[in-house]
Amino acid sequence: MRSFLSRPVVVLAALLAVFAAVLGSHWLYSAPGTGEFYLSASLAADLGRAFQSVHGIAWWTPNYLQGESLAWIWSSTAGVPMEAGRLFGCGQVIGYKIFNLFYLVGAGLAMYRFMAALTGSARTAFGAGLAYACSPEFGLRMAGVEQIVFTSTYLLLPLIGSGLWKLRHGAASPSPSPSWRPGAVLELALVYALLFLLWAKGAVLFLPVMGGFALWLYFDRAEGRPQFLAALAWSVLLVLVLAGLPTLPLVREQRWMTLFSSDPMAAWQQNFAVKSAFSWWDRGAAVLDPAPGPIFANGDAFYLGLVWSVALGLVLFEFGPLRGWLRTREGTICRLFLALMLLLQWLSYGPSSVWSAQREILLRGGGLPNWSITLLWLALAAQIAAVVKLTSLWSGRRLVRTVVALGYLLIPLFLLVEKIPVYGQLRAPGSFWDVGGTFCFTAAGALALAAVIGRWVPPSRQALAGWVALAVLAADFSIYYRPFWQSPIPHAEQVYADFEASARFLRDDPAPGSVAAFSSRYFYLRLPQLTGRPLHTEAGTAFYQLKWTRQLNDAGQASPQRFQAEMAAAGVGFIVIDRTDPTLAGNFQGLFRNLYPVAFENAGFTVLRCSPPGAPALATGRVEFGPAVDPGQALDGVAQDVWAIAPGLGGAAISDPAGPSAAKSSPLPLLQSRQVDYQTIRVAPTPPGQPWVIVPESYHPDWTAEADGKPLPVYRALGCYLAVHAPHDGAAVTFRFRPPWWYDAAIYVTALGWLLAAGAWGVLRIRERRERREPRS
Repeated sequence: MRSFLSRPVVVLAALLAVFAAVLGSHWLYSAPGTGEFYLSASLAADLGRAFQSVHGIAWWTPNYLQGESLAWIWSSTAGVPMEAGRLFGCGQVIGYKIFNLFYLVGAGLAMYRFMAALTGSARTAFGAGLAYACSPEFGLRMAGVEQIVFTSTYLLLPLIGSGLWKLRHGAASPSPSPSWRPGAVLELALVYALLFLLWAKGAVLFLPVMGGFALWLYFDRAEGRPQFLAALAWSVLLVLVLAGLPTLPLVREQRWMTLFSSDPMAAWQQNFAVKSAFSWWDRGAAVLDPAPGPIFANGDAFYLGLVWSVALGLVLFEFGPLRGWLRTREGTICRLFLALMLLLQWLSYGPSSVWSAQREILLRGGGLPNWSITLLWLALAAQIAAVVKLTSLWSGRRLVRTVVALGYLLIPLFLLVEKIPVYGQLRAPGSFWDVGGTFCFTAAGALALAAVIGRWVPPSRQALAGWVALAVLAADFSIYYRPFWQSPIPHAEQVYADFEASARFLRDDPAPGSVAAFSSRYFYLRLPQLTGRPLHTEAGTAFYQLKWTRQLNDAGQASPQRFQAEMAAAGVGFIVIDRTDPTLAGNFQGLFRNLYPVAFENAGFTVLRCSPPGAPALATGRVEFGPAVDPGQALDGVAQDVWAIAPGLGGAAISDPAGPSAAKSSPLPLLQSRQVDYQTIRVAPTPPGQPWVIVPESYHPDWTAEADGKPLPVYRALGCYLAVHAPHDGAAVTFRFRPPWWYDAAIYVTALGWLLAAGAWGVLRIRERRERREPRS
């Protein structure tokens, strides 16, 4: 029993459990902050209700972005486990935090497993596991910006590394067990496919690290290279089934989505790119964040810390007894991860080269203290020196070192990489580091620290030196865990109470209509859940909005008159303004109060009443036809109660034999709430002389319509909303969202694939352990 408790992995698990318990002691019961918790939580809750409403797989929700396809959800399911908190009775908030704490402990143990397999040293693996779980990224992502997609990713990265190592180790073994190859192939495929389903972007951003590590493993040994490549190919094929099939609907629908076509992409990439390697040492972004102009919105995520910086510096420049260590086995692995770290840093400069980014920060950093300018130049010199040193260990030729160093300094690598299709829509180059940077510098740093202690410290004091170094590292990183004890929202309890009071008003008010919310804080995404009313727009997943709907939204920003017309056409019944949001301009409320009356107000929120004519549906005879619709002109027509109608995608030209009607458009009720069935809209019978039915929900080619059991063509009102021509007065029209049959088939095949692959992996793991024990018996 004593020998078991003294094992490094057991000690590590105990320390991580205590660390998680300390973090959770206050954090579990505190209110969420201004990060993305409610973005993930609200979308996960809506997905659950969508599945319940259709009693199966749902592909549409009416609650966000004036209706949106759910094809994208299968590439970003990290928030779905948060619903488990609701199922177990602890709620989404505590459920989210429990999962994050689990990810933290699991990530530390996964890093231990990876480094122990790679180096054979339990001490090195122990340091890597503890440091990885205590890293700045975990603190920032868990309680700072509240991004569960990152914390779940950090758990899986070391498991992917372990899977690659196991694949290569078995391929090179002279007598591998019969169960080795299929088991290793399945393990790697399952872990990477899980990462892809949780967060496809993270899986793509990790490819440079994964590819670099796999390349090194291939050339590390001559034995088993063909077997390694064959096993990798099988893993890739399995990933295509386990993770590729569910994303096929998104591939089909991307052509109809806004993505980032209406955003200032160049400005995004410039702002969310690192400007200096000084961020490695800028603890808490204390120097760069106060500088004028956007340096990097989350620059402190690049922090290496004192311990790793000193250890890497000592081994890289071979001080004293460390001379020659970089050419050892452990030194080679350290060089590998240091090179991958520099690669991620290079990509994170975005559209700028290392040199041009240095010039930019010097030109725009007029508010920086004078002493920091020297450090900026030292940081630049340190990068180039590291590149030269690593290159010299690979090639002794001066020309090669010069070319590589100048390429790193002058070539913006990101501009080349973004030409690859999977990176073409990446608006935050710093995400390369955010995903894999901590993994790489923890691996390199742990190896460097083990070398420094092993060669500089007497054996009798090495254990003590290791504990001291880890204690210093934990203290150094502690600044990033302050959000666990601090609320980023002043008077958070009162803000949430005011928000819930406004939500109760919206729930109880009998007037129809959706809600347009103005706030930079994601808790407004709870409004569909709390009120039963859809949200007009939201910022978290706006890039998935159908592009014709976004075009009408953008046209509504041209003038107050067009804004009012757009709100009316969209069926917006209420506008909610977050009065305490510090990002909203001082006169923001006044602009809207001049347009709409106040319906409800408290200290935190103002609710304005819009009284739209088209909520929840509209019957009209006052229409204009055309092959296409200009959004601005269409809104001008709405102000005159004239509705522009265009054919659906691929539809034929249209006309109304009866001609336009003089009767004023009138609202049509729905025969059932949109919350009953997310994919069905049942509209009340049409009144005489108003044959056109318009529903302010986004048009999609997979919407169908029928009346009296007969199909009707679906048109586009204002270029973006659902419209049909009823066959006669009093006709009750039903819309149904019906995606192609293979949408469901892709999910069912994937689910079957996961059951078979996971079951087979479990059986093979048991068999492999038996095979290992057989020679001993």
